[in-house]
Amino acid sequence: MFVNLIVDANVIIAAMVRDSAVRRLMLTLPFKFYCPDFAFEEINKHLSLISRKNSLSIEENKRFLKTLSKYMKTVEYELYRRKLPEAEEIIGGIDEGDVPYIALALSLNNDGIWTEDRHFSRQNKIKIWSTEDLLNRFGRLLFLPR
Repeated sequence: MFVNLIVDANVIIAAMVRDSAVRRLMLTLPFKFYCPDFAFEEINKHLSLISRKNSLSIEENKRFLKTLSKYMKTVEYELYRRKLPEAEEIIGGIDEGDVPYIALALSLNNDGIWTEDRHFSRQNKIKIWSTEDLLNRFGRLLFLPR
């Protein structure tokens, strides 16, 4: 089974905040994960809040974020730039911040976007996966006997 998913920054933050299903899915599923190039910059802006929530220092969170980044491919703006106008038509009127994720999904061969942002569900061009959806569909992969 080969699955390619675009990962929203809110999912990466959730993986950082606590040891949860999100983190286990991200670190264990044999999927390819992608995110737009600005996602890690955005997350870095919120490291002090993340640190308050997970009780790790900012430096520890920087290291953890670096580890998480190894589980996904960061896609440069130039690869999805041409799809921004189409993405704007799809979701721009709903949430401007979601446009790059839709543009990236339109630019890559993928199986959808993993997000907890409900705005994405108000469009019907790109498949949206919540953590619950992934657990229901692929959760058994997390508990395979060794």
